[in-house]
Amino acid sequence: MELSEIVKQVTLLGDWFGADLSEARLLGYSLELQKLPDESVAKAIQRAKMECEFFPSFSRLFDLSGARPRKLVL
Repeated sequence: MELSEIVKQVTLLGDWFGADLSEARLLGYSLELQKLPDESVAKAIQRAKMECEFFPSFSRLFDLSGARPRKLVL
């Protein structure tokens, strides 16, 4: 998914929850979500709208996406 589309989706999610997203927060969420498959991003956004009471952390969005955790390389 293009970064501009993810920014749009995160902005709409912020509006949905009445969250005041700084440019840095918006970009941070969007860049991390861009690493996920398109269907996982869409799933995370949709599930957040239905399951979260407040604007979710990125960790929560990752969980909602159903994406497999990446291995940490040290």
